[in-house]
Amino acid sequence: MADGGWLYSDGGRQRFNATILKQYGYVIYPNNTISNYSSCVLAFGGYIPTVIGNGSWYNSTGCDTPVRPIRTRGIVGIVAAIIFGVLLVLSLVALNKHGKSFLPAEKRFRLVGRRWPWYWCIITTSVGMISGFTAVDVDRVWVLGTAAIFHFIFYLVTLPACLSAIWEMTRNWASFEERKGVDEDFTRYRQDDLRSKIEFYEPLLFYLFNFLSFFLSILRAWNPIARSNIPSNTGIYILSWLFTRDSGHLGHLVFRLERAKRGSGIAASEEYSECDPRPRDVNHAGQKIYRETWD
Repeated sequence: MADGGWLYSDGGRQRFNATILKQYGYVIYPNNTISNYSSCVLAFGGYIPTVIGNGSWYNSTGCDTPVRPIRTRGIVGIVAAIIFGVLLVLSLVALNKHGKSFLPAEKRFRLVGRRWPWYWCIITTSVGMISGFTAVDVDRVWVLGTAAIFHFIFYLVTLPACLSAIWEMTRNWASFEERKGVDEDFTRYRQDDLRSKIEFYEPLLFYLFNFLSFFLSILRAWNPIARSNIPSNTGIYILSWLFTRDSGHLGHLVFRLERAKRGSGIAASEEYSECDPRPRDVNHAGQKIYRETWD
């Protein structure tokens, strides 16, 4: 809301110098945050920032600071992290137990083949535990940011790591069965036939596609995804609505998604945040006056 040389947030309970905000490109958004793309501060309730003449803030709280209580996602994340932690300890014990060899080393059956399943289990449980703990701050922050990015990245790593663990366990079992046959008859399985060639190239093909899925999932621009301002995310939000909202909010959600695709990073994130039932004091009338003043 604008009033002469002042701009207001938090339903008119906080005011800021309009000249300084406009000079440094700051915008007051409906969820009571102030941002100029490079910095974002909260401006509601007990969060009372002060902007000074050089455009910097005094007594400010960043938008990605955890300010909400732990919610369902955080509780589930903590439980999942504890479970992954227990599995991590069991994986280390299993590696120490099953990774030892009491037979002479052979070129055909390497010891590392028995250890790889547990290596991948350790990686899977480690990234799963980290993802669980980082999920705590996803719902606690006012605007999605670093916490969401770390949560999504570590969560995506668990899939290829888990697939690799399953692959190596299956491969190790096949190697064990092959060794039993070789112990009975050394000439049963040849090393120059079609079976041996498939046994050599099949893991290479699996790991090729597995690592491709990993790199295609991880190597991307994460900031637009966390801020939810890219068109490809629209389908995800519609599915989210189908499972979480009633039909009366469909038109409101689609309208805000269209605005989010045209808005800035911070603005789009806040438009998305309106789609979940979080308590907030939105001054829509004040925002309208504010835009008319600056335009």
